[in-house]
Amino acid sequence: MKRKLTDNIGLKILAVIVATLLWLISVNINDPTQTKTFRDIPVEILNKEVLTNDGKVYEVLDNTDVIDRIQITGKRSILDEINNENIVATADMTERTFNDTVHINVTTNKYASRLEGNINASIDTLKIKVEDMKKAQLVVKPVTKDEPASGYMVGNISINQNLVHLSGPESVMSQIASAKVTVSVAGVKEDIKTEGTLELYDTEGNLIDSSNITKSINKFNVTVEILQQKEVPFVVTTVGTPAAGYQPTGVIECAPETIVIAGKSNVVKNISEILVDDIDIEGATEDVLSYIEPKRYLPENTSLVGGNSANVAAVKVYIEPEVTKTFTLDAANMQVLGLPEDMTMNLDEMEETMEVTIQGLQANVDAIAEDSMIGMVDVAAFMEENQIEELKEGRYHINVSYNLPENVTLAEEVQIIMVIEKEVAE
Repeated sequence: MKRKLTDNIGLKILAVIVATLLWLISVNINDPTQTKTFRDIPVEILNKEVLTNDGKVYEVLDNTDVIDRIQITGKRSILDEINNENIVATADMTERTFNDTVHINVTTNKYASRLEGNINASIDTLKIKVEDMKKAQLVVKPVTKDEPASGYMVGNISINQNLVHLSGPESVMSQIASAKVTVSVAGVKEDIKTEGTLELYDTEGNLIDSSNITKSINKFNVTVEILQQKEVPFVVTTVGTPAAGYQPTGVIECAPETIVIAGKSNVVKNISEILVDDIDIEGATEDVLSYIEPKRYLPENTSLVGGNSANVAAVKVYIEPEVTKTFTLDAANMQVLGLPEDMTMNLDEMEETMEVTIQGLQANVDAIAEDSMIGMVDVAAFMEENQIEELKEGRYHINVSYNLPENVTLAEEVQIIMVIEKEVAE
């Protein structure tokens, strides 16, 4: 028996070796060993509180919190079951070195024990910059960019919250001078409500990278009022009377002649002028120059456009002395009005001509021709003024009026003696 087991021992050993090799070849052909590459694997940072509790903050340098390339070697059957989500890369802040680096540990959450030692990462160290933490509180200012539609402007801008609390590296926080939320009003014609993002600026107005700044709020609701603009003229009226012997010429100059106002469209569309109604010329003997603040005369719910240049306007009212001129008129060239039908009127002690003196501004007086002056005696007006219900025969003193233009008056009253008699029937 013993001889049979040992017979051809060499061949038997060779057969076992060949069988084993065949088995290994078969296994490797069906499930070969491969290397698989994974890219852009984020590094999870653990135990950050060891820095924040110490009043410190950190900044990752050189993008070392993302591993560009990880290669894993293993059986195809295993690698086929692994994707990016199965790769775990961590850096524990408790392991921070004196030169501010932290070892990156890479493993998998699948088949970790079978892949140990077969994971190769392109980087194995997290580089950080550690600084003291600084806190600040800033007022947030809402601002606009671009321009509304032609003829419109930005009115009031409101924001739902105007304070923000910030914390971050001292080197960055020390640069921050202002906090703004900017919204675009390009081409708009009506109020807008929108959301804006907080932006931080330095003293020179440069935008600061705030990615490593912690903000109590980052998004703000902003409401922008849009107003319609309109150019309207000044209309000036005066109060008071110039000194005796002087008159306003009717010429009033205003500089500027117009101003631009702004308001809601439904308000502005009904405004055609700005009335200035309190320029005082009482007792004036020469031109009156006044300076006004246009905003005092603005209609309700409107505002002035134009900045400081529109804050003051000059108004000049021209005043001139009156002149007199005497005409010699034909006494018979006179009209009688309102005489009762049963009465007649004769002029007593009346000469053929009479002198009439008028007064007014030079240009107005010069424009009157002597042959255009017609005297009028209004008997009805005389009776009403003197409360006479029935006109009786007798002599009456009555004033004569003339067809004078506005701003020209009689220098002295012209009075005649009127003889009233009953009309004699024929």
